[in-house]
Amino acid sequence: FDCVSYDGDIERLKKPLGDFYKNKFRGRKIFMGSETAELAEDNLGDIRQEFEGNQILRAMFGDLVGKKTWTNEHLELPNGSELISKGRGYQWRGFHPDDMILDDAQTDENASMEQFDKDWKWFNRQILSRRPKNLHIIGNRLTDYSIVARITDNYQNQYSDWLAKKYKALDEEGKTTWTSGVPQEEIAKLQKNMGPTLFAMEYMGQTSADQDINAFRSRLQYFSALPKDTHFITILGL
Repeated sequence: FDCVSYDGDIERLKKPLGDFYKNKFRGRKIFMGSETAELAEDNLGDIRQEFEGNQILRAMFGDLVGKKTWTNEHLELPNGSELISKGRGYQWRGFHPDDMILDDAQTDENASMEQFDKDWKWFNRQILSRRPKNLHIIGNRLTDYSIVARITDNYQNQYSDWLAKKYKALDEEGKTTWTSGVPQEEIAKLQKNMGPTLFAMEYMGQTSADQDINAFRSRLQYFSALPKDTHFITILGL
């Protein structure tokens, strides 16, 4: 709602959005998952702060603070909708959310293949089995075996009907594509502080394996003719 900047807009949008909150959004159950419970609760805590202090939201929908459960782990709004945050690996019974959001459910690119497979089983058994009406997955492509990668790569031809989008912070010319998140003047600073590998993973959608390949290619030397002082030749088969 940052685009709503003056009273005229608030009054114009108050009724349609208010009707949506009271009717279509009534009684919805929303699950927010991250790699750890702490990270998930931090994300829901940010939303909680908006419900409590965002004056535009309050002008639109009235008091959004629930009278029952109101913690960073579980928010119950006055209209009966609930937002629940849990860490990856959480298992439940009898809870079938309407909407599910996984935000950074995996963050360790150095995890073992066994761990990535374990995460994938959890995703299928505990997330997809809930059959939510809406499922949103946000994260970095850590390896080709991460949840994000398997879905975007259409693992075993099972995800062709999913909507997958890949974003890079910089275009081919090195210009920012995300002015609010990565302003042009901050790019060099970020690359220096994070290092090229971490920056590429966090902001360019590349995996650590991609970085290894790029590093190898950067060390290759090409010759149109062999130097005269060459005494031996090493041939690599890739």
